[in-house]
Parts: sequence; structure tokens; C-alpha cells
Amino acid sequence: MPFTYSIPNQDRIVFKRLNSGCGRFLFIFVGCIFTIIGVYLNIFSSDPDSSLVIIGWVFPFFGIVAIYAGAAYPSIQKSTIPDEIIFDNLNGRVEVNQEASGVKTAYIYYDEIEDITFQAKSSGSSLRLPERTTTTTFTW
Repeated sequence: MPFTYSIPNQDRIVFKRLNSGCGRFLFIFVGCIFTIIGVYLNIFSSDPDSSLVIIGWVFPFFGIVAIYAGAAYPSIQKSTIPDEIIFDNLNGRVEVNQEASGVKTAYIYYDEIEDITFQAKSSGSSLRLPERTTTTTFTW
């Protein structure tokens, strides 16, 4: 999940969901290219019995689906990924906030968590670090 975190004080760790970024524009761009290629194949296809006719209909179909996916990506992300995940050590619970759901705030108490895994990913232009996985078990 795409999150950034901050530690406002010693008792709270706040993970906030990142925006969709360039992913939606990539879907829209690729969809436009597929649609243009498909329309071009349909218009300039000389033989109606050739296999280009099938490809000419498949390309714009996938292009339109990709454009729709790019347009809907932020709302899909907003409805499936929580807005905030807050580790509240003072109250001994994890607070999950999501405005797009029926239940705006949910709590998971630390004594209900058996196992939790965090994966830190590093991204850089010249240096790639391997994925590090830390498994922490909360038991009281």
C-alpha cells in the first residue's frame, strides 16, 4: 500500500495514504494510444476478411477499458485503501480511518493482533536496496 509515515509524538505513529500519482495518467495515455491504433486499423484496413479487422476491434476495446481504469483509479484507490492508519500506543490500539467507507473509523486493539508485517521499499535512480521485511508480533 502506498503510505508515508510521520511520528507526531512518542505515543503515535501516523501512516497516510499517498495520492494516485502518475499511474492514472499512464493508463489514460496507453489507452489513447491503443484506441488510436485500433481506429486507424479499422479505417485503413483494405481486406475485410483479414485478421487486422479483429485486431482493429480489440485494440480500441482495450484502449477504452484502460482510459476508464485511469479515470476511475483515484476513486478505486480511495475506496479500497484507508486514508490513515494510526498506531496509538497510549491507548494500545490501531486506528484505521477511511472516509469513503460506511464505517469512518475502526479500532484494532494491540492484544487482538497476532502478527503484523511491514515491508520497506527503497526507490532511487542509482541505488536499489533489496526489500526488507520486518515481522513484529504484538502480544500482551
